Amino acid sequence: MNKLEFSFLNGVPSLIILCDMISLLAIESRFSEFYIFDDASISLALALGKSGCRGFKKTRDSHFSTRIQTLILESPASEWCSALLEERLHISGATLRRRLAEENTSMRVLLRETRLNYSMILLQTTRKPIKLVARECGYKSASCFTRNFISHFGIEPSAVKAQ
Repeated sequence: MNKLEFSFLNGVPSLIILCDMISLLAIESRFSEFYIFDDASISLALALGKSGCRGFKKTRDSHFSTRIQTLILESPASEWCSALLEERLHISGATLRRRLAEENTSMRVLLRETRLNYSMILLQTTRKPIKLVARECGYKSASCFTRNFISHFGIEPSAVKAQ
C-alpha cells in the first residue's frame, strides 16, 4: 500500500491528500519543470494553514496589513509612526489600532517584518554591504539590524549575502 492509499483509508482531509500526491509526483516524476511542484506545494501549505491544520502558521489574510506593508516598502528607511500611517490611510489612530488588532498584529510587527523581508531581498540580489542594507531598511546600526535579522530568520545576514 502506498502513501496515497494510506491517506485515503485514514480519512485525511482532501488538501492533505493533494499534498501527498504532489509530493509523490515531485519525487517520482520525470518532468523537468520542478518549479511547478514547488509552486503547488507552497499553495497547498498556505491553504492548509488557512484551514487551521496544526503545524502551520496561520497566515494573515488581510488587505489592511498589505496596504500598510506596501506603504512601508515605498520608503523602508523612513521614520514610520502611527501619525504618518493615519495620514496616509486617511483613518484615525483608534481605527488603525482596532484594524490591526482585528488581524492580531501591530504596526511595530508589520514594520519589522516588512523591513527584514526587504533586507533579505537586497542581500540576495545585490552586493551592497550589510551596513548599507541595514541603513536602507531603516536601521541606524548594523549590529541592531544583525540582531533583528538573526532573531527573525535564524541566520546571519552574511550567510545569505550575494557574492
